[in-house]
Amino acid sequence: MDLEEGDEKIMGHLMRAAKQMGEKLNLEGYKLQCNVGQKGGQEVFHLHLHLLA
Repeated sequence: MDLEEGDEKIMGHLMRAAKQMGEKLNLEGYKLQCNVGQKGGQEVFHLHLHLLA
């Protein structure tokens, strides 16, 4: 994962945004996924999360 020291604020923002999206979509549950590295399935090499419902 392309995280550096100090990126905690960005990760917190992503988690809160995912929560808000889940609430807006009235989801009863969801999974957040972050693929890390080519062998981990990462195809787009910047930080992002997948919200799977």
